[in-house]
Amino acid sequence: MSSITFKGFRNGLIFHFHPGFSFSNYYQFLQDSFAENPQLFTNAQVLFAGEGLQRLSLEERIELQKLCLAQGLPLENHYTETAEPTVKAESPAVSAEAASCGADGMTISRTLRSGQKCYTEGTLVVYGNVNESAEIMAGGDIIVLGRLEGVAHAGCHGKEDSIIFALSLNARQIRIASHVSRAGEDEAADRHYPEIACIENGTIEIKPYDARTLF
Repeated sequence: MSSITFKGFRNGLIFHFHPGFSFSNYYQFLQDSFAENPQLFTNAQVLFAGEGLQRLSLEERIELQKLCLAQGLPLENHYTETAEPTVKAESPAVSAEAASCGADGMTISRTLRSGQKCYTEGTLVVYGNVNESAEIMAGGDIIVLGRLEGVAHAGCHGKEDSIIFALSLNARQIRIASHVSRAGEDEAADRHYPEIACIENGTIEIKPYDARTLF
């Protein structure tokens, strides 16, 4: 059986990742498929799905999406850890009903539970909390209208002017582009006021949000 099968949907293709294969298998299969049948993939909108994705790291999934983008394939612009495009409400992934996607990113209208992961090429807005051990990544900004406790990576493709904003920023780790900031033991106390993280002088700075003096 092939490591990936392709299925049409609307004006695009679902890439269904079957279990039992490694990241390198998936990567090589996509490279070979693009080379052998480029007409099939010309300007096709792509959605990743399938049980095989659950065994890949978030970084590996991003590399697969980068491969598609290099081929000129527009992505559905969001990723949810799900075996199929429509998921049940109790799935460990972000449900289709909870997430809406536009040209500039993704909006999630719920809390992300521990263990959930979410990625978008654009800006990510979460109307809810991001619980501890949840992971969110965005090619642009990250805005959490709630409590951010997990791992957040903004500007994940190198965009250093990206920001991370939260009404309560108590993240275990935050990243902006290639810069990393980890919470220290002295930061364990809750801070219940809006904060913003951005890169200043080559390091991540976290400061109280003040619209009058921010930039």
